[in-house]
Amino acid sequence: MTAPCVLIVDDDAALLRALPQALHIRMPDVAVETCDSAPVALERIAATDYDAIVSDIKMPGMDGLALLERIRALRPETPTLLITGHGEQDLTIQALRAAAYDFIQKPIDRDYFIASLTRAIQVRQLRRQVEEQRRALERHAATLERTVEERTRELRAANAAKDEVIRARDAALAEARRATREQREARRQVEQLAAQLGEQAAQLDTIFEAMVDGVFVCDAEARIVRVNAHGAALIGLSVERVLQPLAEFAHTHAFSYLDGTPMPLDEFPLLRALRGETHTNLRLIIRQYETDQDVPVSVSSAPIRDQQGQINGAVAVVGDVTELYRLERQKDEFLSIASHELKTPLTSLKGLAQITHRRLVRAGSAEVPHVQKMERAIGRMETLVNDLLDISRIESGKLALRVEPADLKALCAQVIDEQVAATERRIVFEAPEGSVEVEVDVDRIGQVLTNLLSNALKYSPEDSPVALSLAQSDDEMVLAVRDEGPGIPPAEQSRIFERFYRSPAVQVRSGSGVGLGLGLYITREIVERHDGRLWLESVPDQGSTFYVALPLARATAGATIQDPRHATSSLC
Repeated sequence: MTAPCVLIVDDDAALLRALPQALHIRMPDVAVETCDSAPVALERIAATDYDAIVSDIKMPGMDGLALLERIRALRPETPTLLITGHGEQDLTIQALRAAAYDFIQKPIDRDYFIASLTRAIQVRQLRRQVEEQRRALERHAATLERTVEERTRELRAANAAKDEVIRARDAALAEARRATREQREARRQVEQLAAQLGEQAAQLDTIFEAMVDGVFVCDAEARIVRVNAHGAALIGLSVERVLQPLAEFAHTHAFSYLDGTPMPLDEFPLLRALRGETHTNLRLIIRQYETDQDVPVSVSSAPIRDQQGQINGAVAVVGDVTELYRLERQKDEFLSIASHELKTPLTSLKGLAQITHRRLVRAGSAEVPHVQKMERAIGRMETLVNDLLDISRIESGKLALRVEPADLKALCAQVIDEQVAATERRIVFEAPEGSVEVEVDVDRIGQVLTNLLSNALKYSPEDSPVALSLAQSDDEMVLAVRDEGPGIPPAEQSRIFERFYRSPAVQVRSGSGVGLGLGLYITREIVERHDGRLWLESVPDQGSTFYVALPLARATAGATIQDPRHATSSLC
């Protein structure tokens, strides 16, 4: 394929010098010719089939609109871009009605000009390819027709020979006719396919550039091959400068996690997508090239596969979430301030309620049950405030742990006693004989147990017990909290540990339904900060089991726990 050639027509000598220079810089493979008048341009257009023509509308003598009309007569397939000045909307409308490919307003936006000219050249080259295929098909049709004629002459010459020759002639004629029909059908299909491909390409280009988020596409060799204007602006570079191998791109542009830690090259979303991974709403920080400013973004990436399922590229959609990030920080600050401000009056209210309770008990008052209800309500409020405080500590990285040796079995028994006393429900406890030594923050692991047991009691029927069991697996101790509740739908199990999330499909069976959807989120954070694991197994209508795996204390990590058949079991 020959190099594209472009003709620029303008009576402005400065513009005739500037535009070719800009094209040579950004489109080095494109040959550029210039002329300063429409008559000279028509002579060149008649002699040369250009890939695209750029003309000013206002020129002495024959103007751009008249030149466009002559071009449409001489070279109807050649796309023509017209340059207009501000305030020339009428001329612009006339140009578009006259089938101008695009119009460029002065002062010229070079990025837009280059992009529009690139598309025009691509359209012209595609039309040439279609025309070449059409001519090839016509030549093939002519060859087939000559073949038919030759075979017909041979059959006529041998008509007097034998009936077998006549039958052979008839067969050859039938075959030729079938081939001709197939050729015509093939040509029609090729023309339809070419038209469809052209329409689809135009639609995809429009969609790609109209997206408000940045879109990056790389090939199987991890080279960025396409990016829209929004994506280039997000990085702070021109579209052309973004198109480079990812490895080179990573050397000059900083990407980091939300905590400021630099992101390794192999963790880039596009490279992970090339490995077959799909990610949604991955939060990152990018540094703009021009402003050197950190911008929080949300990235969704996925592999691109061919018809055989092989990965031949990857795509990433990048959105600026600066405003969302700012609102989230304001929300976290509000939660922190609100929870701290609620803590002091709530503590005073709790103390006053306890004093009132004791006095009414000593006086034998009939109002004691009402005060008990008030104390339970204050307790629920205290739990909500403590959850908000924990969320604030987690988000600010201030959730400190006071790790010390502890007997996990004794801690479980203590939390069970507290839950039984508060709810008057049954909790079955199974554990190995002897103590279970772990190194944990006793208060925080107690909070984990309380959250899991209270959830199990809340979402299971009042007449069904909840079970808590301890079992050793390698060098860790596994806690399991089982209930006989409605279970959690599979579609919602992946979100159950998100903050502020409460499953709409699961209804509270007993106790208060008040909550913020923070308990399991805080539970997961506490377990992970102990180098532990938290997961869920649930089947609809068959209950749920939450598992917590905690490392054993170093002194007992290699010890042998007695056979579970000799484990102690109690029903509280």
